[in-house]
Amino acid sequence: MRTGEARFKEAVTLTLDRMCQGGIYDHVGGGFARYSVDDRWLALHFEKMLYDNAHFIELMATVWPEMQSPLYEIRVRETVDWCLREMRNEGGAFAAAFAAETGRNFFPLTTFLNGFDFLDRAVQIAILGERESEDTRALLRAAESASLPTKVVQVVAPGVALPRGHPAAGMSMVAGQATAYVCIGRACSLPVTGAGALIAALSTP
Repeated sequence: MRTGEARFKEAVTLTLDRMCQGGIYDHVGGGFARYSVDDRWLALHFEKMLYDNAHFIELMATVWPEMQSPLYEIRVRETVDWCLREMRNEGGAFAAAFAAETGRNFFPLTTFLNGFDFLDRAVQIAILGERESEDTRALLRAAESASLPTKVVQVVAPGVALPRGHPAAGMSMVAGQATAYVCIGRACSLPVTGAGALIAALSTP
């Protein structure tokens, strides 16, 4: 970006877009995982590093003035919120890392999703809608309430496209309402706009 060369700008923005939209980003809690354990960047290794996320915040803030991407603005806000909420101890100091193993974490979050079972039966829940709207929040609460150790929840703002490889890519909101799609493998459910309907969809084998 600093050189002004188009090929470098394209490489940076394409990488940021894919990382912000894909599974390596925690679409429920915020923040970027250290790496993915599959070639599609779907299954996270649930370890988050403070310095990695600081670099991403700086990079997106650097790119944003030129690109004016609402996706980068959303991810910066969410990642900063995550750092302030989850990475500070009782004395106010920042921790360096969020471990992938439950027993090593001193934060009360579930981090047991790392494993091969995640790859075998990943449940991707794509929620299309404004993150702060009540209908989106209702769907997000419904998704979070489901006891599925292999779920990945993504909230996608209007105008932001899912990556081409995502099974819900090209799907849209229904009648301007926040809309959820439940995807297992390459197949997705019909669009769901109510929390009750989403819970029912997640309860169906």
